[in-house]
Amino acid sequence: MSDSSEISDLLIIANICECEGEGNGDTIKCSVCERLYHQACLKYSLVDIAERIKTFVCNSCESTTPFITEWRVNRPTRAQKLDKQRNYFEVEKILAHRVHFRRGARRRVFQIKWKGYSPAENSWLPESFLDGCLDTLQKYLKDKGLPASTIVGLLGAPTHKQTINERNWVSMKAIIEVFNYFKLYYFPKVNIFVGEWKKFTQNDGLYFLSFERHCFVILYYHQDRHGYIADGGNLFREEIDTASDIRSLLKINLTSCSYTQQTKVDHCGSSGVLIALEMIRAYQLGSKPGTLASPLGWKERITHKMHRFESAPLELPPLHMRRHRLACPTCGRGFKFGDRRGFYQHTKRCMAKSSSSHVETTSSNEQ
Repeated sequence: MSDSSEISDLLIIANICECEGEGNGDTIKCSVCERLYHQACLKYSLVDIAERIKTFVCNSCESTTPFITEWRVNRPTRAQKLDKQRNYFEVEKILAHRVHFRRGARRRVFQIKWKGYSPAENSWLPESFLDGCLDTLQKYLKDKGLPASTIVGLLGAPTHKQTINERNWVSMKAIIEVFNYFKLYYFPKVNIFVGEWKKFTQNDGLYFLSFERHCFVILYYHQDRHGYIADGGNLFREEIDTASDIRSLLKINLTSCSYTQQTKVDHCGSSGVLIALEMIRAYQLGSKPGTLASPLGWKERITHKMHRFESAPLELPPLHMRRHRLACPTCGRGFKFGDRRGFYQHTKRCMAKSSSSHVETTSSNEQ
């Protein structure tokens, strides 16, 4: 073999993969540096390489150039195009992930930084919601050494089904600031941790959670590792998948509370403040929140303070179905809408009396 032939062979080996010639089999070329990589040496499956990857970019080029591997996407239907135009937001970066199991299946949720929005508006989304940023998602998974996603790619990333006025969006920081202002005025003696959910502390706390770009409020009792949760659109109560994903994310027992006073699609921020104030009222009186109803004066003040632009109304049930009746969950006694203090005090006494009767009955049965 001539010297030139040996040099040529060495150049070919050096230009194949990062395994220094130890691998074998079919190769795929990086579209940036044009270096060849063995399929067997990559973390992608053969199906991914053969059918799902549109343009391959190697790890080295992904870390030193603005290019990343592109994945094939399906042509959206007319309904999907309409949904994208109205409800999709652009993902700037995937920050973190969590893995949980639901009905025996492994599920992943991801923390998203939205392009054009501050970090205060970061939110958690299930993997299936990231069909609009498949390239970014697959790169994140590869960098973390996780299995590639199998979701079908589309353009954009969905949020809510209804049309919204983005000028009415408020950050989580603004929601907490408004809440603290009104809490200090109406409930100055209640000493409880308040903040955006990252993880639960070793004490009782009131947490605001941004999930699927929607505000949820959790009143957490540390001793029981139990929380009461509510949101302006009652998504936790009505959407099984959303509730299941949040339960798996928070990993505590959760009881759903009802709140039906939100009337506009993009007013979940003010609803979060109003829900949190009613939860603080219940916490102060030692009662457990159930049906939450805010004084109309509070609703008008807080809504005007946080949302000053026109927006579309929610699709709501008839008024007679949304009217609140404050009724004790133990004995069923009814209270006037304005008599919240009497309602909570009665509920607390009734629950204590019921618990005491149960303990006495149990003791007598044991004897």
